[in-house]
Amino acid sequence: MYKVNDIIQVEVKWVVEYGAFCSIIEPIYDDQKWAGLIHISEISDYYVSNIDDFFKVGDKFACKVTDIVEEKKHLKLSFKAIRPELLKNSE
Repeated sequence: MYKVNDIIQVEVKWVVEYGAFCSIIEPIYDDQKWAGLIHISEISDYYVSNIDDFFKVGDKFACKVTDIVEEKKHLKLSFKAIRPELLKNSE
């Protein structure tokens, strides 16, 4: 089962003004569909004015699981957590 701090592979399914909704590519632990959201605040520590500058439908990449809503089969994800160049204090 998924755990907070897991690194997983996702695919962007749609982009909205507050984040990107993703399907889980791997690992897949059961037959039920899990989904994830990368909130705009989890894209970069720097100001993000346009999410489309970061994500397009069909993009595939790794993310970190930051929270799990088990009953909804929903993962909260962070893009910046595994990309030091997007963190302000990584310089």
